[in-house]
Amino acid sequence: MVDPDETEYLPGQVYLAARPDESTGDVMLETREAEHQQVVLAYSSLERFVEGCGPDQPWILVPTTRLTELATADAGDEWRLPSFRFGVMLDESLPPELRGTAGGMATDEAVWDTDEAGDWTSVHVACTAYPAGKAEQAHAELQPMPGDRLAMMAYTSTAAVEAGCGPHQASVPVPAGLLSEVRQQAGAHTICLDTPLPPHLRHGPSEGNWNDD
Repeated sequence: MVDPDETEYLPGQVYLAARPDESTGDVMLETREAEHQQVVLAYSSLERFVEGCGPDQPWILVPTTRLTELATADAGDEWRLPSFRFGVMLDESLPPELRGTAGGMATDEAVWDTDEAGDWTSVHVACTAYPAGKAEQAHAELQPMPGDRLAMMAYTSTAAVEAGCGPHQASVPVPAGLLSEVRQQAGAHTICLDTPLPPHLRHGPSEGNWNDD
């Protein structure tokens, strides 16, 4: 385990396990208990992340220097941060009972009986354009990632979709509890959360966005 101030012991950037917060819709860092302390789950490569957390755990990629800001809750309002000082667990493989998904713990059954259940939290998946009212015709757009993996691009809001993919990107809302199933159907290897696409991968106005209201 590493203290977030000790960035010299960490790679230049890390993949952090995260998921949408059911109460605010913001990005929330996943934490677990290790050595009597709460830790965030950090990985030095996407390959190690998928091996350690599984394909259904969403992630964000951040510069290591950002960890110090996150640990001191000085990151502004971009993410929902833990209200406590945390450590960094690096490149650890989690047992199945400690792995997570966008809706909660991977071993838990999805909960649909209350509106407040985390599984109902909407996650917006970048997809192909589709006619208004025909969301069933949408197909998730996958993006290439290191290690010949394909990522499904998920966002916590339509504003986050536009910020990350531009104004011409179609998206479809998916309950967090179903995101793992959608990932499998799409053939994605992993789920990327609230991550901006480089300009050359964004759609232009000539391609249309049929699901705009």
